[in-house]
Amino acid sequence: MSDSSKIEDVQGQADQRGVMIEQVGISEVKLPMVVQDRERGRQQVTATIRISASLSPAERGTHMSRFVELLDRFKSRPLNPEILEVLLESVVDRLGAERSYLDVSFLYFRTKRSPLTAEPALMGYACRLGGDCEKNGEKKFRKIVEADVPILTLCPCSKAISEFGAHNQRTQVKAAVEMAETIWIEELIDLVESEGSSEVYPLLKRPDEKFVTEASYRNPKFVEDVVRDIALKFDADPRVASYRIECESLESIHSHNAYAIISSGPFPCYWR
Repeated sequence: MSDSSKIEDVQGQADQRGVMIEQVGISEVKLPMVVQDRERGRQQVTATIRISASLSPAERGTHMSRFVELLDRFKSRPLNPEILEVLLESVVDRLGAERSYLDVSFLYFRTKRSPLTAEPALMGYACRLGGDCEKNGEKKFRKIVEADVPILTLCPCSKAISEFGAHNQRTQVKAAVEMAETIWIEELIDLVESEGSSEVYPLLKRPDEKFVTEASYRNPKFVEDVVRDIALKFDADPRVASYRIECESLESIHSHNAYAIISSGPFPCYWR
């Protein structure tokens, strides 16, 4: 067994350039993790993780292995806003950094029932949990939850000018919220789904398909309508400190897509 005290610590050397690094760490880390599930208690997920910390001007390099050690220690604990704080604080303390960052991406499954026949089927949503910790005297935390949610949108212009029907398409809404208080992933998904012309379902029987088609026709929406309506709900929720909403319509009759974005002022710029 080698004596690590005799091995040169190159990344621990002093740096003379005097340039601070905002983030340095590891990305594309694949780990099994547990996410807190409002309906079932816990959900096992396969996570893709990005974890980093700031690096002072005096240090040449960070200690990459410490990030892996910390992630391994936390992989079996149910990921929620409280655990996010503990992990982010552990990174700051273990690395001796002024700031730490975490971004955990995963596919989150829910059982969704068709609107009329109530047939159940699993539906997956691309979700993220993360945030940052700043050590400036007292530690300050920002915690973020994000869900990428498919909805159906039917074009108001197409409906208004056409004698029969209107073009409609699947639309992706990516909603990210900085939490002042806990917001469940399920709550975020439900809110976004309620602001489409209709929801999207994994399983539809003929009565359901008729229902979705007619419901969307009665509730036409532009991408602009979708982001504005979601923003108004976020603005009215005291648990939302800031947010970013992206809506992209996979246009059925155009060769391009349509998109709209709204961000509230203080939403963290590193979260993309």
